[in-house]
Amino acid sequence: MNRQDIKDYLTNTIFHGIFRMKRKIFFFSFILLFNIIASAQNPGEYWMRFKTPEQAGWSSEQLEEVCRNSNVNSIVLLHKGKIVYTYGNYCRRIKCHSMRKSFLSALYGIYIDRGMIDTAATIGSLNITDTTPLTSNEKEAQVIDLLKARSGIYLPSGQETVDMKKSRPQRGSHPHGTFWYYNNWDFNVLGTIFRKKTNKDIFEAFKENIADPLYMEDFRLMDGVYDYDTLYTSHPAYVFRMSARDAARFGQLFLQKGRWNGEQIVPQKWLELSTTSHSVTTTPGISYGYLWWIAEDFKGMKVYYAAGTNGQRILVIPSSEIVVVINVDTYRGRYIRDVDTLIACLVVGSRTGDAISNPEFVPLKKSAGVCTIKLSRKEQHRYVGRYSIGDTILTVSETADGLIVNGPHYSYKFSLLPIGKNRFFIEDINLELTFDFNGSGKPTNPQIKKPAGG
Repeated sequence: MNRQDIKDYLTNTIFHGIFRMKRKIFFFSFILLFNIIASAQNPGEYWMRFKTPEQAGWSSEQLEEVCRNSNVNSIVLLHKGKIVYTYGNYCRRIKCHSMRKSFLSALYGIYIDRGMIDTAATIGSLNITDTTPLTSNEKEAQVIDLLKARSGIYLPSGQETVDMKKSRPQRGSHPHGTFWYYNNWDFNVLGTIFRKKTNKDIFEAFKENIADPLYMEDFRLMDGVYDYDTLYTSHPAYVFRMSARDAARFGQLFLQKGRWNGEQIVPQKWLELSTTSHSVTTTPGISYGYLWWIAEDFKGMKVYYAAGTNGQRILVIPSSEIVVVINVDTYRGRYIRDVDTLIACLVVGSRTGDAISNPEFVPLKKSAGVCTIKLSRKEQHRYVGRYSIGDTILTVSETADGLIVNGPHYSYKFSLLPIGKNRFFIEDINLELTFDFNGSGKPTNPQIKKPAGG
């Protein structure tokens, strides 16, 4: 039952029933409606939360203590499609890092089902090349091998970490399909293949097929960019940023086996395949599916999750109908030392029992915004241009929605929110950009700093 159905039911059955129905029947209808609402899984346009975590079977005090000492930007904990607890600014868009791979996996499932991608196709048949020419053996790798991180192609790639470079096997040491290695070459080439075979931009496809149907509240096309490392490879990384409350919708979609409001968004068969173990990894107890991580025994439960550097997580526990989202402010280099312990404290250590029989639900409030001032089009336009801050080049441009800046943090674009004379708040990275003016009134001497009190 969606929001409109519930609204209609309230109008026709409850309010009219006050005048037309006997008290007993009215009471029964109210209880029936309440149970329908309480048992609903996917959220509507806005999240609903338990009035208190205690009503869901969690301890507010323990959750608060766990989160306060965690070094996270925000946490969202779901149970049966409703929010149990939030911490931090869950509306703030954070770099997702390698969680991007699970987003692409979902898109692959959709477009494979439409017959647009063949997982048995070889790299050679798809005319995939790179800065370093591929060998004939490497060209035999199939799309399915890349989805499993088993291509056997060991070349430099965009956004490789130091550890990935150190552990990269010697080129030609393993035939395709035989050896698992967490390989950004595989993941980035999957992005190239997706665009080639579907004629779709990854971020437009994500918005059209996932973000919009799930009513994601914060995701915009500018929150996805391609990060090119042309010195080593011709295949860019497809980099997402996302708020915790939107990431929770993605996790809830998978918990619901790919269905949302009665529509099959991601094919259930693909969802099951992608979250099933296909490879043993180098981490004990952890396996790998199709761009998803799997733990068969996490505190006695099977879980699967999207993982990003420094502790980013979208974790799904099907048996308990729980979704956990954790994002970290990697803009400032923060990280979680032991994310598994944090998750265990959230889903097990802070749990007190089952939800009460008739919990109350209230809308989730949006995080407090920034107080802005209004700029005329002429005032706004004067800031458009390129600026240097040390070795960093900032480009300020104008859109229908206001000013944006790109330069820091890959090729991301950030909204510039005017907060005072010559002062802007850089949305999401939560810094201030200030300017002076030269004698002719042109903005000059840009400075980036932390906001007062921030």
